[in-house]
Amino acid sequence: MIIKTEELSLNSIYHTLTQSIVPRPVAWVLSENDDHSHNLAPFSYFNAVASEPPLISISITNKGSGYKDTFDNILNRGYFVVHIADVDMVEKMNSTSAPLAKNHSELEEFGIEVVEVEGWPLPRIVQSKIAMLCSTYQIVPLGNVHMIVGEIKQIFIDETIITPHESRLIIDPKLLNPVSRLGGTLYATLGQIIDLPRP
Repeated sequence: MIIKTEELSLNSIYHTLTQSIVPRPVAWVLSENDDHSHNLAPFSYFNAVASEPPLISISITNKGSGYKDTFDNILNRGYFVVHIADVDMVEKMNSTSAPLAKNHSELEEFGIEVVEVEGWPLPRIVQSKIAMLCSTYQIVPLGNVHMIVGEIKQIFIDETIITPHESRLIIDPKLLNPVSRLGGTLYATLGQIIDLPRP
């Protein structure tokens, strides 16, 4: 079957892409609202961009009623925290995708605990094993989407998921136990891990 995307509705394109490009990592993004409360939302159009400088990207779509609060918050304040969602928090992470009134904090609504980070304007989620503290590097308009490129300034990594190694830090993926996004309402956990040396 050959599908011409120009003949599909936006909704059909979205569902085709999200079921084809799988699994996708989930960025659980914390940002600051204009009343200084905190917004928390998941994004699966997310990935690493570069190591020098250390950059990640998140794509945020205007769905007709405007952009999510996350976009406004990052645009206006210039910083945010990306958490890697894990299996233990998947239900709460999924809950934070629900639309709430502006400045209604998901942290309070869903009972998500945060802790302050010394020298950084935003807290991080206590239970999250990885949190990347980012400043805005560039915001790129792409049609009906804005791609936010963030520069990672600091990374919190739970010491319990780090495997000792002589020359570099190794994060144990089984202990991190991340969830990833599939199509529709589906999420994936880690299955078999295959270790293949580079040729």
